Amino acid sequence: MRTTFVTIALPFALLATGCSAPAPNAEGLASSSQAIQGGANTSEYPFALGLSIGFQGICSGALIAPNVVLTARHCVADSPQQIDCTSARFGGLSAGEDGIYATTAATMSGAGRNYVRSVKIFMPTDTLLCGNDIAIVVLGQNIDNVPIVEPNLNKSRFIAHAAQFGRAYTAIGYGLDNATGNPDTSGTRRILQNIPLGCVPGDTKSYLDCNKIAGTSGVLSDQEMIGGDGTCEGDSGSSAYEQTSFTAGKHLSLGVLSRGGANGNQCVGSVYTRTDAWADLILQAVTYGQARGGYTMPEWAANPQRGTTTTDGGTTPPVVVTKALGEACANDAECTTKNCLAPAADAPFVCTQSCDDANVCPDGFSCQGGFCFAGTAAPVDPGAVTTTTTTNGCSLSPSAPLESASFAPFAIVAGLGFIAARRRRG
Repeated sequence: MRTTFVTIALPFALLATGCSAPAPNAEGLASSSQAIQGGANTSEYPFALGLSIGFQGICSGALIAPNVVLTARHCVADSPQQIDCTSARFGGLSAGEDGIYATTAATMSGAGRNYVRSVKIFMPTDTLLCGNDIAIVVLGQNIDNVPIVEPNLNKSRFIAHAAQFGRAYTAIGYGLDNATGNPDTSGTRRILQNIPLGCVPGDTKSYLDCNKIAGTSGVLSDQEMIGGDGTCEGDSGSSAYEQTSFTAGKHLSLGVLSRGGANGNQCVGSVYTRTDAWADLILQAVTYGQARGGYTMPEWAANPQRGTTTTDGGTTPPVVVTKALGEACANDAECTTKNCLAPAADAPFVCTQSCDDANVCPDGFSCQGGFCFAGTAAPVDPGAVTTTTTTNGCSLSPSAPLESASFAPFAIVAGLGFIAARRRRG
C-alpha cells in the first residue's frame, strides 16, 4: 500500500455504534453495523463469518479457534445511538448468550446455511463503549476444516512500527456496499484490500500517532485505532487483517470494527477496537472454548506473543538499510532516515526526513507536509480539509420479512479532518 500525504475528512466527534437492519432472505436474517464499499463478493476466506444476532440482525466476525469468534461488543449488547467517548456505555446482552448464530456461508440468505449457535460470550467488565467494543463468542459446536485467524496480541507491532508490517489492512464483512445501499447487497461476504490505516494512539511515528492529531480528544480511546474508508452497515465486528501478512497467506487481526460514518451514500472512516488491548480476555475465552471443544490449542494461543518482541513467525528476511534521502524505497527499514513516504497519490515512494523551520531540507529538496521531497513544494489549498456534519454510517436497510432493526445507527455529529500518511507494504 502506498504512502501518500492526503487530507482525509474523518467526521468523528460524537459517534454511534453498529446497527442491525433486516437482511434480504427468507430466513428472517437482518443486517447490522458497517459494510464493504468498493469491495468484491468472495466465496473465499470462510474464517470471516456471518453472524445472525437472534435472527434480527447481521454482524461480521472472525474465527480465532474452532469454536471461538471475535466480533464487536455492540453486535451482542445494547448500545446508545450517539456516542460521546467520555460517557457512552453498553447495556445488557441483546439476544442472550445463546442468541448468536454463526455461519461460514458466503451468502447468509436461503436454507441450509449450517448456523452454529453460541453458548457463552466474553466481554470487558468496563461498560464504557469506546475502547471496550469487543466480544468473544464461544459456539456450541466446532467449525472444522476452516483456517483460523490469529488476533494480534503484541502491542509492539504498532508501537515499534515494525518493518515487516505495513500500514494497510484488508476488510472482509457481510454488510451493504454503500451507506444507503440496497438491502439486497447485505448478507454477502465482501472483501476490500489495501485500506490505509489512519493512526494508532501512541505510535512512535508522529503522523500515525492519534494523540498528536488535533481533534481526537474525547472521540477515541487509547485501545482503538482509526482506519480508512470502505466499511459500511453490516460489517461491524469484522477484522482489520494486516495487509502484508494477508498477502502472504496469514490472517492476522489487528482489531474489530467498532464504528464509522457516512457522507451521503459514501461510507467514511472507521474506528477499530485493537485486539492487543484485550489479549488476556481473548486468551481467557479461547481457553474456555478449547476445554469445551476438545481441540489442540491454536499455536497463537499456546505461545502468545504479548511482549515487546516483534515477529511475523520468521518468514520476513532481514532488511538491509542502504538507501539515502530521495532514493526509491518500499518501507521505512530500507532508509537510513527511517521514513519511506510519497508526496502525492501518484508519486513514487522515496526515502525522506522530517523538516520544519529549524530543520531545513538539503539543496534540491523542499519541505512538504513536514518531510523533505525533491523539487518545490506545492501551494497549500485552504479548502483541502473538509468536514462533514450530521452523517449516518449505518443507514437501515429494511426488507421482508423482518420489520425493524435492533441496533442503533452510527451517527456522526461533528467534523474532524486529519492528515493520514498511507504507507507502502513492507
